[in-house]
Amino acid sequence: MYPTTTAATGLVLRGLAALSTLPGVQAVGALSKVPLDDEARRDTAVFVGDRPAAMGAMPIVHQVAYATPGAFAALGIPLLEGHTFGPPDPAGAPLDVIVTRALARRYWRGSSAVGRRLRLSPDGPAFTIIGVTGDIRGTGLDQPPDETVYLPLVTAPGPAAADGGAGAMRWIPRQLAFVARSTAPAKDVIADVEATLGALAPTIPVYGARSMAAVVRRSTARTSFTLELLEIASLVSLLIGAVGLYGVVSYMVSLRSREMAVRIALGARPAALRRLVLTQAAAVAGSGIVLGLGAALLLTRSLAALLFDVAPTDPVTLLAAAAVMSVVAIVASWGPARRASRIDPAE
Repeated sequence: MYPTTTAATGLVLRGLAALSTLPGVQAVGALSKVPLDDEARRDTAVFVGDRPAAMGAMPIVHQVAYATPGAFAALGIPLLEGHTFGPPDPAGAPLDVIVTRALARRYWRGSSAVGRRLRLSPDGPAFTIIGVTGDIRGTGLDQPPDETVYLPLVTAPGPAAADGGAGAMRWIPRQLAFVARSTAPAKDVIADVEATLGALAPTIPVYGARSMAAVVRRSTARTSFTLELLEIASLVSLLIGAVGLYGVVSYMVSLRSREMAVRIALGARPAALRRLVLTQAAAVAGSGIVLGLGAALLLTRSLAALLFDVAPTDPVTLLAAAAVMSVVAIVASWGPARRASRIDPAE
């Protein structure tokens, strides 16, 4: 239905214009690959102008995607340096690209990547880097940031485009994802987007409409399941620890019931007895917490693959765990301490 680049680009532009008028929409764009989703992933060799490959060496392969200017704002991807693309132009194919910070760091660490040149084939046109975005994870949160090259939606991959001649072969990806940032509820936005795009092109399928939260959940489903199992195991361990501490303190109180009775007979106040039992329970729990923290510092490194932007020895997490265990120790010890303060000396 849209055999030419001009017709396909016109459809995309009409779609972006229509989506921008939806209630609550703040930014819209289109791109060939959504972060954290492996659909439409494309990897290709990249030849960096000022970093020629050694004789016989294989070129480094990077991910390549196509995007409109609003795609970065819609996805919340910050532009760290330079500027973004101009509006898609079906009559022209700018030789501009935007790269992620990970790619810029690989080739130009300590200097600016803006203005550098790269090629996507040995004899292809030289593209100029006009901007650098924040890091993007294309596959999963547990994977390192992708070294990605973003091309404008309409591009000229043919050698004839090097001088902008009439023989330049303009090209646009035919599988695109429209993205919209909105203040409206996700289910309402999805319904509006499907209806709007369906009305524009009834013969073209609109599929896979979902929120980015759903994309993240799908990407992290396996990790989330593993963490949920660990969470259940941790809660069971916490419950067993609380029951064990309760049993130890109760047994300790039963062994010292005569002592407690004598203390009460000699005038000890119930609050003082409760404090005595709680102090001893705190000493037991405190030694366990110290040993547990030491073991955590040694063993939690094995969980590094399941963590995202959190260090295995994150001090806030470890202190929070120690605080939870302290509260559990106090709650578990309160019953025996209260019972000790109510011992009847006459019995």
